[in-house]
Amino acid sequence: MALPLLLYGGTFDPPHAAHGCLPQLAAKAIGASRVIWIPAAQNPLRTEESAPAADRVAMLEALLRESTEAEIDQRELRRGGTSYFVDTLRSFREEFPETPIRFLIGADQALQFRRWHDWEGILDLAQPAIAPRPPHDRSALEAVLEQLDQGQPRAGWWRHCVLDLPLDDVSATRLREALSTSDQLALDAGIPESVLTVIQERGLYGRSNA
Repeated sequence: MALPLLLYGGTFDPPHAAHGCLPQLAAKAIGASRVIWIPAAQNPLRTEESAPAADRVAMLEALLRESTEAEIDQRELRRGGTSYFVDTLRSFREEFPETPIRFLIGADQALQFRRWHDWEGILDLAQPAIAPRPPHDRSALEAVLEQLDQGQPRAGWWRHCVLDLPLDDVSATRLREALSTSDQLALDAGIPESVLTVIQERGLYGRSNA
């Protein structure tokens, strides 16, 4: 059987250190052959306006510059409009008909997965790989997911998708707040210097590009 392909979608507004390392750790955990980062045009569950797509791609490229195997796929940006992940998965399934596909999501996304557009269709196409996030470590998250799944067709299935990864407690909202305050706070909060340089050069998040 072919090794799985791991997809990692997100707004990346801004991308932070965990956006770079967690997918690579997850890929090792599941034995994935490739990891593909997929920036969204417009997250359907997000109401606030995002930074321009070109700027988010530039920040993501800066984040992943030292990772020789990192791949950024811009099909959602080319498609434009609201980015429904099920449409993205269908296009990948057409491209890789014989390859197992996994998609990486955080614990917070897993717990609200039934809010995703055509979530059942997503699960017909690919299997999630779930990264624990505070306040739920792996065992606590498995217990919560199992409770949520009682009486559902996939009862007990979700808990087997939880990976043994370091807990990630980085919040993009908190990062944007830190960026509005000082460079050092942004760095301390998880913004790598390479990404901060792009933010400064492009005057993003209220920063001066003077």
